[in-house]
Amino acid sequence: MRYDDERAWVERWLRMIERSLTKQPAAASAIVQTATMVQGYGDAHRLGLADWHLMIDNLAKPTFNGALPLADLAGAVAEARAAAMPDPRQVALKRKIDEIRARVTSAGGNVAAG
Repeated sequence: MRYDDERAWVERWLRMIERSLTKQPAAASAIVQTATMVQGYGDAHRLGLADWHLMIDNLAKPTFNGALPLADLAGAVAEARAAAMPDPRQVALKRKIDEIRARVTSAGGNVAAG
């Protein structure tokens, strides 16, 4: 069962890398490095996977779809990764993502994250 779940995640991770290469090539390396968020077993694995999905769903995917005009996706991903910590409620990560999105929205998308 875990193999199927991991396979699905790996396929999604690869799609995000491919989309990055097409939409924001400078962010591809940052997307590749997000794989290190998902490691270990049990709760640590589940939390890392949840953090990864939260970050991808709220930063990378909307940027690739044109819904979030994020000029520096690589910087935003780095910021979000730094905020991710062992917290089952994802408080710091959610706060950081909201902060990044608010900066982009208020600046019209032309401000780099950081």
